[in-house]
Amino acid sequence: MSITSYPALVTLNEPVSIGGTSADAFGRVRVSPPVTIFDSQNRYAKSSDFDESVSGSATSTYAANESTVLLNVTSASGDKVVRETKRVFPYQPGKSLLVMNTFVMPTAHTNLRCRVGYFSTQNGVFFERSGTALRMVRRTYTSGSVVDNVVEQSDWNVDKLGLACSCSLD
Repeated sequence: MSITSYPALVTLNEPVSIGGTSADAFGRVRVSPPVTIFDSQNRYAKSSDFDESVSGSATSTYAANESTVLLNVTSASGDKVVRETKRVFPYQPGKSLLVMNTFVMPTAHTNLRCRVGYFSTQNGVFFERSGTALRMVRRTYTSGSVVDNVVEQSDWNVDKLGLACSCSLD
């Protein structure tokens, strides 16, 4: 970067690198505060903002002490619980979109798949644990059929989501 002798004139001779949460998805400086367009809490009951589908012996139970909804499946094939917002949040080209989810996944089991994210049956992005594998998935429908572009945890390039546990005796 060079600064000339003229007041308030700055010339950039090299690109400016902006990273982390300071930049939006387009590499632009994030200069506005986030605006909440959807917020859901399970404070006193299951949030009525969600539709729910339960198949087989699966259950969806409100846990009052934790203010959460527990999605449970048995080992029976075909058990499934899906909770999704009734409201749709379409992507608007050129506008940055920040989605934050809070969740706790159950212990990994063979043939158990859990997904959390911003997605539908045709498009979106989500975090998934299938068996013991962790992955990020981008789902598209641009070809006329669903295509899941999977990035396995071993291929992540920055934060590999290393899980840590610490125990001590006092």
